[in-house]
Amino acid sequence: MTSLPRALLMNPNSNAATTRAMVAIAAQFLPDVQGWTAPGGPGLLSNMAVLADSARYVAGADIPGDIGGVIVSAFGDPGRAALAERLDVPVVGIGQAAAQAAAVGGRRYAVVTHTPALVAGIDALMLASAPGGAYLGTFLAEGEPLTLSGDAALLD
Repeated sequence: MTSLPRALLMNPNSNAATTRAMVAIAAQFLPDVQGWTAPGGPGLLSNMAVLADSARYVAGADIPGDIGGVIVSAFGDPGRAALAERLDVPVVGIGQAAAQAAAVGGRRYAVVTHTPALVAGIDALMLASAPGGAYLGTFLAEGEPLTLSGDAALLD
């Protein structure tokens, strides 16, 4: 049996608790996953300016030599393209991957988020990532993004 290569899950925001939660989920499928949290910036990427700013942390990160693949774990995929250009391993963004998976076979799909200032970027990413899909658009949860992020019941 061949083991999977070591994966690096990169959280482009500075919330280490979020990184730990994402790594715990990923570890169910990738037994050798390591987490990385942006060393600066906000704990929630809630608008296009901070999303773009977070890209510099991802793009410039020191990646351990034993990493076989990278997952950029913010829906806007900040820094994914720049990081992929300098690495010889696969670099996947969760936004792009979600669009491609959702659009298989021409399925209709949509995005629901709690960050209204990211709608234009999400729409652009979805359309660029799965041009053959039937993208319905982005829909918003009601409430203030930071409040929703801090309360799982409200977020649901």
